Amino acid sequence: MTCVIFREHVTQDGHIIGEICLNAERTLNALSQEMIRLIQPQLDVWQENPRVVALLLDSAGEKSFCAGGDVVGAWRLIQEESYADIDEYFAAEYRLDYRLQTYPKPIICWGSGLVMGGGLV
Repeated sequence: MTCVIFREHVTQDGHIIGEICLNAERTLNALSQEMIRLIQPQLDVWQENPRVVALLLDSAGEKSFCAGGDVVGAWRLIQEESYADIDEYFAAEYRLDYRLQTYPKPIICWGSGLVMGGGLV
């Protein structure tokens, strides 16, 4: 099972709405390093495609949209004393937050349930 699902919805006039669906219900869709790694290049693809006119950001399940960053994963890295990996995780997360905030196409966020994280400031 993939932790992020990408879909493209064709509009009546032939344009596309790209969908990013966080798919990690068991962890309340907390944003993992793998999710970040998958989302970044897809944003590039859709930004360059003139048919893509907007993005939809949503998640699987009804309990949470996103519990924010993967603090459980960060805690594990602390226990392993992998401080460089923690730094890279948070740098990547905040690069993604910034990228979403400055994305040149409209982003529709469908958040329900638990909604947390720096990307929603």
